[in-house]
Amino acid sequence: YKTALALEALSVTVSRTELGSGISKWQAGEDFIYATDLLEYLVEKGVPFSEAHETFGKIVRVAVEEGVGLADLPLEAYRQFSPKFDSKVFDLLDDEASVRRKKTPGSTNPKEVKKRIHYWKRRL
Repeated sequence: YKTALALEALSVTVSRTELGSGISKWQAGEDFIYATDLLEYLVEKGVPFSEAHETFGKIVRVAVEEGVGLADLPLEAYRQFSPKFDSKVFDLLDDEASVRRKKTPGSTNPKEVKKRIHYWKRRL
């Protein structure tokens, strides 16, 4: 009974929540949140995970040392660590692209979120 009341209160709170424009935009230099997307990019290109992890760690170190974000590094900086990088790497440095790439059940992918919303609307 208490759980049902808590869920009802949460439902009202969430349904009335408004997010301001720009809430998901990151300031320059804060694009390190996409590190996992870029690591997965290398793995999808056939680079073993441990090697991709080490490679991307080196790229992040360069960006930090230069005081820039990942998007500010030129393609050549990426390619000096792995020839697998191409210009498509920059397409991944986007919050919407990052969210869409997640496709496992319960992930942030819009289709998955809609499924969960539909499930809980029926359930509640």
